[in-house]
Amino acid sequence: VKDYDPILTKDLANALAKIYQQENFKQKNAQIQNSLKSLKLQLDNAEKEYRNDLLRLQEYRKVHRFITIPEKSNRISVKLTENEENLEKIKSDIKQIDKILLRLQNNPDYLRFISLDLILNHQNVVLNGLQSQIDKIENQIIELSQYFTNEHPNIKTLIHQKKQTINNIISELKAFKNSLQELRLKDQQKWNSLNKDYESLPLQSIEIQNLEQEVETSRNIYQQLKINYLQSIVKQSDVIQEVFIIRPAFTPSSPINSTKIAPTTLAGMIIGIIFGIILAFIAETFDTTFRTIDDIEETLGVSVKGIIPFIDINEIKESLTLDEEEDVSLETLKLRSRLISHYSPKTTIAESYRGLRTNINFSLIENGYKTIMITSSVAGEGKTTVSMNLAISMAQTGLKTLLVETDLRKPRVSTVLGIDREPGLTDYIFRRDSLDNCIKGMSDLMMGTLGSDSIHDGSIPGIEYLSILTAGKIEKKSVRNYCREKIY
Repeated sequence: VKDYDPILTKDLANALAKIYQQENFKQKNAQIQNSLKSLKLQLDNAEKEYRNDLLRLQEYRKVHRFITIPEKSNRISVKLTENEENLEKIKSDIKQIDKILLRLQNNPDYLRFISLDLILNHQNVVLNGLQSQIDKIENQIIELSQYFTNEHPNIKTLIHQKKQTINNIISELKAFKNSLQELRLKDQQKWNSLNKDYESLPLQSIEIQNLEQEVETSRNIYQQLKINYLQSIVKQSDVIQEVFIIRPAFTPSSPINSTKIAPTTLAGMIIGIIFGIILAFIAETFDTTFRTIDDIEETLGVSVKGIIPFIDINEIKESLTLDEEEDVSLETLKLRSRLISHYSPKTTIAESYRGLRTNINFSLIENGYKTIMITSSVAGEGKTTVSMNLAISMAQTGLKTLLVETDLRKPRVSTVLGIDREPGLTDYIFRRDSLDNCIKGMSDLMMGTLGSDSIHDGSIPGIEYLSILTAGKIEKKSVRNYCREKIY
């Protein structure tokens, strides 16, 4: 309280304090009652909402018959693989039967030089029995031919039996082919059904994540409201007195806070100028940031081969979703953003990798080098991302490329490409496996992330020129200590 009359100032301050104390006491106690009723209503609604969200989640899991998306994905993937293998075996058997029938028309003795149970993947007991009968008849003919001519009655009978058996084999082969074609049609329908279920998994994953998030949110709201309600019940039992007058106001003997505009303004200006100069000098002295490429080349004495922009996951998500019609999860987009040279080759980031590839190729040709090491000053600066994209860019030009993962602390190449990490570099160093078995080629990559997406892409250019040597099994005993022991 400020006033020209000191006594009025004292009385007004004390009166305001007493009135505030009384009104605060009334409002706080009345506020507790209203707050308790409101909290009870909110608590009941939150509990009902939480139970409804939980029931929706349980019903969705029950309808789709799975606990987690990865488990269902693995189960369907195994069934698809088995179905594809059966289809390939059936197709192979049908082709083999066509070849056998064609050759039997030209040479009935062709059955003497083949074994049906070895050629066909699906065994036929009737065919095996008929072929055994042919072999038995042929052996009898050979034995009798040593003593009689082909005009002998027994030999004629055996020849007739042989022809009849061959006709039976031809008929059985045709019937077996028809049964295989029916089996192929059934397996193809089964594969189509499994593939449809597999393609619907991303949508189910998004739906179940949304339901789980709703359950978690409603549960947190319910728990917080319950805590607040219990606290209000405890407060209701006590009479609240939050404001106390510790010391009343007294009559001042002299004026306080006299105004001194000029000296205060002058002192502030001088102090501000001094501190501004000091802070500017400190900032300029300790600023060691490289702002241009020329600064880097001049300070470090090296040449810059390329600049890779920062990868923003939101921009990559927009770019990839424009190129693809299906919905993909955020985790899949994060993995694909590391392979931007393959999934979005028309972006500026992919072009920067191709520019880096071109500059490095010129350096390799000039100096005769064949090996490149990629490293960084600290973790998380993009060694793995740059290495994989640069390797893919080189392989796309037809250059045979081997990507060696020597980051034994946090290896990520196998995770991004969807291939096995073992065997790898450490297995070759410790002589647990040969170098040829440790290097992953086109077949391994086709079974991984690149191969799973080739259905949509149509093809993977340059995949045959790319090989991967993953980190392998991470040992407690480091590779560095192992190599040091071998040297000493």
